[in-house]
Amino acid sequence: MGTLAINKTGTSHNVEDYNFNLTGGKILANEVFAITGTHPGNPYQYQAIRYRNSSGALATGYLFIDGFPALISNFSPVSTSSFYDYSTGGYSTFGIWNVRRSTNVYGPDGVSIHAVVNSGGQVAGPLDAQTGQSHPDWLLVKYFKQSGGSWIPMYQQTGGATPNGFAPIGLEYGSTMSTLSIYGV
Repeated sequence: MGTLAINKTGTSHNVEDYNFNLTGGKILANEVFAITGTHPGNPYQYQAIRYRNSSGALATGYLFIDGFPALISNFSPVSTSSFYDYSTGGYSTFGIWNVRRSTNVYGPDGVSIHAVVNSGGQVAGPLDAQTGQSHPDWLLVKYFKQSGGSWIPMYQQTGGATPNGFAPIGLEYGSTMSTLSIYGV
C-alpha cells in the first residue's frame, strides 16, 4: 500500500525516471500525488510516485525529496472521528474526506463495486491516507455515508467479507483539491 500526499513547498518539482533522467513531468505546488514506494537504488532521497502528468494521464516516476519535507505533506482529511475498526477489533480514529462527485467504492479485488457514494457524501479511512497497491490513487475506505445519512462500515456493506474498500480520488478530473472527486483540506 501507499499513501496520498500533496506538494506544500510552494514550488514545482521535477519528476525523474528510474535512471534519474528528467521526464518532463512536474509536481506543481498544491498538487496531489500518490507515494508508491522508494527508489531501489536511492531509497532515502527518492520516492516512487503516481501522478497526473501535463497531458492529463496517470504516470509513474521518481521524486527527489531530500531537503523538501513539505513535498510529501499528508493528504489531510476535513475532520476526524472515532469508529469501531473491524480489522483490529477496537476503536480507532479515522480521517474523513468529502466526496465531490458520485464515486464507486471497490472491493480489494479492484473490480467489485460495493458502494456508490454520491456527491455531498463522505468517506472515512486511516489518517495517513493509505491507498491500494494495484491502484495507488484509490483511497482506502473503512466507512462511508451519503449526504445527511449515517455512517456505514465496509465490513457491514460486504456482509463481513472485508473491512476495507477503495475509492478512486479522481485524478482523471485534476490533481488539486478543487478538482478531485475525494478531497480534504
